[in-house]
Amino acid sequence: MQATQVPAPLQIGVVPEHCVLVVHWTHICVVGLQAGTAELKGTVLQAQAMMTNANSIISQINAGQGTLGKLTKDETLYREMTLTMVNAREILEKVNKGQGSVPWPSRACPVSRISPTYGFFVAGSSAGLV
Repeated sequence: MQATQVPAPLQIGVVPEHCVLVVHWTHICVVGLQAGTAELKGTVLQAQAMMTNANSIISQINAGQGTLGKLTKDETLYREMTLTMVNAREILEKVNKGQGSVPWPSRACPVSRISPTYGFFVAGSSAGLV
């Protein structure tokens, strides 16, 4: 039978070196976790603020407020906007095919002179630039 070695009794006020290292690294870990927790808390608060703002915007859209709200809630505006886009697409297709013409300059928008630097100047315009 082997004899079991009994550790030396601890002396009051004397801490073994390996215990000091464990306490030191534990302290470093706790400080790091506290810093990470504080940073995470700030990130969570920012995310909550963003969600509050997003909910407010969605509520306004659902209430028909603003441009998007009107587009989503007003049937007449939606139909007119859709018709405008269809017309614009048809015009662009014709222009790309070389069909038709754009009546400009015209009596509605006469050109008095053309500047190579600034573009077209409209007759009677004090600012000049169109």
